[in-house]
Amino acid sequence: MNIILKLRLLQYFAHKNEQQGSIWFKLIFALIFLGGLLIVGAYFLGGGCVNKAHQGIARNRINTINLTQQAYFSEYKTLAQSMEQLGIQEETEHYIYSLKADKNSTFHYAIVRSKGILFGLFDKKIKSYVGAVFIDPKIQDSAGEMLSIAIICENNSPSNIYPSQPTFNNGVASCGAGTTNLSR
Repeated sequence: MNIILKLRLLQYFAHKNEQQGSIWFKLIFALIFLGGLLIVGAYFLGGGCVNKAHQGIARNRINTINLTQQAYFSEYKTLAQSMEQLGIQEETEHYIYSLKADKNSTFHYAIVRSKGILFGLFDKKIKSYVGAVFIDPKIQDSAGEMLSIAIICENNSPSNIYPSQPTFNNGVASCGAGTTNLSR
């Protein structure tokens, strides 16, 4: 049916008598109201699956950055000082990735973009991540090569701020305050 015919049928049924017109108006109003409830429900409940999917991608990407950093160290005997050296894209649709490095450690961040998912409706429900690779000259393999230690930490609360940096003491990497260790 074309739109004009639909409108004429709606007018016919709406004006057939006053009571029936009132019923059609109530029905249309109820449908609009229910549609609004579905949108609000999606905001509070439905975003969970979407958020978990995006968080899973960020965790995997931080793990990939850690592994790439370890491979870089294995080959060049130094840690990469930028994402470009690792060949990693710094921004995706939902996260911004960055790297902070010094001589014996690098920290890789996945920070939630502040605009992104459905015009920002779900941004406040997504967690940020930090990964780290540490080098300890005391830890060596059988060939005398220094080994690297990696860790991935997740913010305990959803936010778009930088998580606390992991620490490395006595050969053990630990997550910073307000984060949880996700390393296997």
